[in-house]
Formats: sequence, C-alpha cells, structure tokens
Amino acid sequence: MQPESQILFRLSQPRRGLYPQLLLAWVVIVIAAMGYCWAHSLVAGSLPHDGWVTVRWAALHWGAWPLLLPVCFWVIRRLQRRISGLLAIALGAPVAVIGSAAFAYAIDRLSGGQWDGLQALYYMTPVAGGTYLLFVMIAFWLLSPATLSASHEEIEVDAPGALLDVSTGTEDRRIRAEQIHWIRGARNYAELHTADAGYIMRSSLRELESLLSSEGFIRVHRSYLVNSQVLDTVALRDGSVVRLPGGVQVPVGRTYRSRVMQALSAVR
Repeated sequence: MQPESQILFRLSQPRRGLYPQLLLAWVVIVIAAMGYCWAHSLVAGSLPHDGWVTVRWAALHWGAWPLLLPVCFWVIRRLQRRISGLLAIALGAPVAVIGSAAFAYAIDRLSGGQWDGLQALYYMTPVAGGTYLLFVMIAFWLLSPATLSASHEEIEVDAPGALLDVSTGTEDRRIRAEQIHWIRGARNYAELHTADAGYIMRSSLRELESLLSSEGFIRVHRSYLVNSQVLDTVALRDGSVVRLPGGVQVPVGRTYRSRVMQALSAVR
C-alpha cells in the first residue's frame, strides 16, 4: 500500500506570543493601507491630501481586527473539534465579515458618514474576507500544526543517537532518529513515521536529509527519506518502489534509484 498521510493540519491552541505577532501583522497592514491612501490622493490630485481622511479610511476597513482576531480563532478551534479544519475556517469567515461590517458601520456613523447596515456589509465583504484569509495563513505559519494519529508510541530518549523535537498534536516530544522508518516532506513541515505512530516537525526535507545522513537516512524521492537501517526488510520492485515493514510502499524517484541500490547492497 502507498504511504498515507497521518497528518491533519489545523489551528492548535495558540502558544504564547501568537497574538502579538498577528497584531504586528495588523499594524503592517494598516500602515500599508494608509500609505496607499496617501499615495492615491497625491497621484489623483483631485482633492487635497487630508490626514484625517487617511486615518478614517484605514480604521473603517481594518480597525476591527484587534478585537476580531481572538474571536475568529476561538470559533475555528471550537468548530474543528466537530468538523474538518477547512470547513471550520470557512464557517469562521462570516464571523469576520459581519464583525468587520458592524465595526465599519459604527465608525462611519461616528465620523458623520451615511452608510446603512447593508451598505457596510456590501463594502466590507471583500475586504474582510481577504484580510481574514491572510490572517489564517499567517496563523498557520506561526503555529505548529496538530498531528492526529490513531496511536502515539512512547519513546525513551536515554539511548545515543540524534534526538528530534516533534509534535504529536497535544504535546511536544523528543524522539530518536533510529525509531523513524520514513519521512515525507509536507509543505514547510515534515511528517516523521515510526512503526506505528506519526509525528510532525517544522523543518524542510533538505534540512532533515543533511541532519540525518549520518544516521543512515537516504533520499529515495524528492519528497521522501527512508531509514536505511530497515532496508534489510525492504524489497525493491523494478527499482521504483521500496516496501517498508508493515507493507508501506515508498516511491523511488528515477534520479535516486542508484543510491537505493547501493544502500540495498550495503545492508545485504
């Protein structure tokens, strides 16, 4: 059977420092928006530049996010326990849009504007929706994604060998490299699989290849590393697949077949 991912990416409980980093991103967005508004007034030249207009415009469109950020991510974390993470994110979008529209309506009224509720919702939907997706992507980048597996083995760490800091989804853990059978690159993360458990580590496959080459790991595909110490139980089929314990099959890329054959020769 082909290796199946045991990783489900989702928003985890925010670690210390997440919201300050998201607020920093919000500050950058507001400053960029104000800069755009100011530059537009200079280029258009139809109206004299008014600093108050710039501040009001930025506050109208993005001022709600310091309040919306914790609400949106709380909604996502609550929903994803019952449904998939992507669906939870989709259902969190109306919260962002409606919250932004309500805030914009209040700012418009307080500053002498004439928006009604439907106008605020109409104007804010694309802005709030795009900003919401941007913050979700930033949060995914900052947070360690959860690893949901059927089981997680307890691994002793007192034996010699490289130790890796990984996540199980509920806690961080250190595991020995020799316990790992195969590794797959997944975006900016890597999936690490032992005999009966899956973990995740924030590292590129290239970095792990450099780190673990001395531990006997070889690159067999642009997306896979395999522990050569388990190759004595692996069968090579037409030079395109290696079969690991448990019946897991890992593809072998054309450019990597020679090194796999060499590794097989070394362990036999």
